[in-house]
Amino acid sequence: MNCKVIITNKKISNVLLTVMLCLSNLIILGAKADIQALVDQQYPIKIEQSEIPLFGGINSIRVIIGESTIGVLYGTIDNPQPLYLFTEFSQKIATVQIFNRRGTLEKEIELNVQNIFAVRLDTIIEFSDRNNDGLYNAVQDHIPLKMVNLSAVSFYVTKNNDSSSSSGDYIRYNVNFTARNISYQRIDNSPIRSTLDSLCFAFELTIEQDQVIVSEVPIISIHPQGLGFEVSKTVNSEGLRANRLTPRLKFSCSIVGWDYSSSKSKLLLKSAMITREEILTTLGAISGKDITRETLKSTNIFSRLTFNVEQDGGARQSYLDHKENRTKEYSTRKFSNFQISLGNSIRNFLNLTWQPYLDADGKDYPVVFQLLKSGEATFRFHHANPLTSLYLIGGFVFPQGEEIFYDPEVQLEELNPIFSIPKIPNRSILEDNSLIILISGFFIGILILFHQLTNRRR
Repeated sequence: MNCKVIITNKKISNVLLTVMLCLSNLIILGAKADIQALVDQQYPIKIEQSEIPLFGGINSIRVIIGESTIGVLYGTIDNPQPLYLFTEFSQKIATVQIFNRRGTLEKEIELNVQNIFAVRLDTIIEFSDRNNDGLYNAVQDHIPLKMVNLSAVSFYVTKNNDSSSSSGDYIRYNVNFTARNISYQRIDNSPIRSTLDSLCFAFELTIEQDQVIVSEVPIISIHPQGLGFEVSKTVNSEGLRANRLTPRLKFSCSIVGWDYSSSKSKLLLKSAMITREEILTTLGAISGKDITRETLKSTNIFSRLTFNVEQDGGARQSYLDHKENRTKEYSTRKFSNFQISLGNSIRNFLNLTWQPYLDADGKDYPVVFQLLKSGEATFRFHHANPLTSLYLIGGFVFPQGEEIFYDPEVQLEELNPIFSIPKIPNRSILEDNSLIILISGFFIGILILFHQLTNRRR
């Protein structure tokens, strides 16, 4: 009888051991499945046309993918607005390691930020190029010969979904804003009898998502020191898989039949580039002192606008970030290249580019982008309170022509690396086999204790 009990107990123990080992493997496989699901995650791409609360309530035609959106904004009847190329996206830009005063790793987290970037198309201004230098003079031409305020134009909107993939990872979309017989305006309100024949802004949006290998990902280490922090940055050169989103928003401007006031007249498509960045990650505190954006500024991990301007016969790289929030005048400066970039010290993740030539009456003419002003100011986006943002104000200078055609482009690359972040502070991530052995050993220990208790009862 005792022999049967022992055999039965052994059988039960073996069954329990097998079940527990299977459960441990299922736990590991489940964890693997969660990681793989994160890596393989791709969002459906959808097109949405609706009124949204940005800029006090505005119409939109946007492509939405996950938490990112890109598209065109335009005014409503109750809230006239200029045209906007608009994108809002979030991405992981670094790993942050936070240590205590003993040098022990307290927390390791992903640094997520959200960026807003908008190109606002304000007005088309006719000015007199007195010096024949191709530049708009903000002082002499503050009362333009004539202008078209794009906020006051009633555009006819047409849209067309050209193509998309069956898997939902690619789409192409077109939107046209067309108006005819547009009345000119003047600041002094003197009457102008003529009208602009036609004006068209055509937007072509393509967007796709895929997975790539990221070669460099910053690692930021934060140590308390005295009353402040010591912050350092290194680069993880190991390749990490990343979900990549690549939208391209190209727009063309067609101006037909402008009634020029003189032979020296030129046109300026006045525009503004506005950008805002916000940290989404809660960084917490060390020794009662909060970790803020200011703490991490020295790493140059946050975004800034970069561009080149002509100065003293050469090119000078300029940039604008929240560390230099003073307003700068550039009323006599041209861009020396054809790009404005938004990025950080590691990479550019957004570029506004334009071709070096435009078409006027079938002939190519050099394009001039003139920068007028830059700085930091508050803009009302989708929040109740105005947000501090960086801005560039300038414009494309067009020569005279019966038909003028031009097409800049905004290209965005949003990367979200798949970080391996430990969930338990100050613990390393174990290899799969080690974790199985650890869990199995825990269960075997319980079985040994069970055997001992059983033997004592016998």
